[in-house]
Amino acid sequence: MRTLVLLRGCPGTGKSTWIRDHQLNQYTLSADQLRLIHQSPVLNLEGKYDISQKNDGKVWKLLFTLLEERMERGGIHRC
Repeated sequence: MRTLVLLRGCPGTGKSTWIRDHQLNQYTLSADQLRLIHQSPVLNLEGKYDISQKNDGKVWKLLFTLLEERMERGGIHRC
């Protein structure tokens, strides 16, 4: 049986930490990582760098395409 886990929540709530602590990075598809592939961080009004949401349409389309391909292939079982 295959398991699909979706994590969602506000920034800083521990999603990435949970993934890291359970050694699941290589199995993870991240919208933020795809956003950073599409565009470098942008400087916000407070002088900090943010991940741009400008390309979200392309990012989510790519994420769902990658997810479908991974699910079709089955992937590697982790015990």
